[in-house]
Amino acid sequence: MKQYKIRCPFCGSEESKWEWLLKLRLIFTDKYYYDCPICHKKSTWVYFFHLRHDSTDKNERIFNKGKLFDDRL
Repeated sequence: MKQYKIRCPFCGSEESKWEWLLKLRLIFTDKYYYDCPICHKKSTWVYFFHLRHDSTDKNERIFNKGKLFDDRL
């Protein structure tokens, strides 16, 4: 089975996700939001013909501009 490595664009940490699970989620929504467990930033992923990072998503930009709850950054 195929796995996608989702990489955080802010801190570089990686997490593997199963392809069938991502496709199942993307059936019901058109975007997949990934919350990084290391830096607590949000990134948006879309699936056209393969999984891609959507850096133009408005919700991602607004969330990442706000103050983090733990004040580490």
